[in-house]
Amino acid sequence: MTRIVLSLAIVTLAACSSLPDAGGGIVALEIIPPDTLTVTIGRPLTLHARALDIHGDSVAAQIFWRTPDTTFVALDSVLGILAGKSVGSARVQARVGTLSSDILTFTVRADTTATTTGIREHW
Repeated sequence: MTRIVLSLAIVTLAACSSLPDAGGGIVALEIIPPDTLTVTIGRPLTLHARALDIHGDSVAAQIFWRTPDTTFVALDSVLGILAGKSVGSARVQARVGTLSSDILTFTVRADTTATTTGIREHW
């Protein structure tokens, strides 16, 4: 019986060792999605993610952000602040070392609440 338990423990550890590791025990990244996947031009949105260890627990790590869609958004790669530049859509991803998160796709829209003249009409 002891031999079977020991064998199962070795098999379990061997399986876990095949997970990619970005260093510091990080095996996955999870983006904490914002309430909406819409970004309004002129209204920045702060993104959040967490690095996870093999047990799914948060691990302290510097998370970097990237987007290939710089025509539509500006992205602070260290702070994770996303700002719309022009109407369209943009993909965003978090990374630590060689690990990358799933991709989030944001819709960038114009700010329809802004007034262009500042003059209010009276009816």
